[in-house]
Amino acid sequence: MQYPWRAHYPVAMPTTLDTSGPQTVVDLLQHSFASYRDSDAYVFMGHTLRYGEVDALSRALAAWLQTQALQQGD
Repeated sequence: MQYPWRAHYPVAMPTTLDTSGPQTVVDLLQHSFASYRDSDAYVFMGHTLRYGEVDALSRALAAWLQTQALQQGD
């Protein structure tokens, strides 16, 4: 396959993408939670949440939701 637009790329511009990283949004989040556990994930109005805290809070919310007998469409 020909890619004529590549002739206009700067020399340092890669022509391929590295797809070896996380494949899904869930994979990306789990990787971020593990890799940056003690780093700031959100800072808003003077409050900070670290990646580890976001992980713990989201897991707690998911566990609670599972106890609520929700039905499809709720």
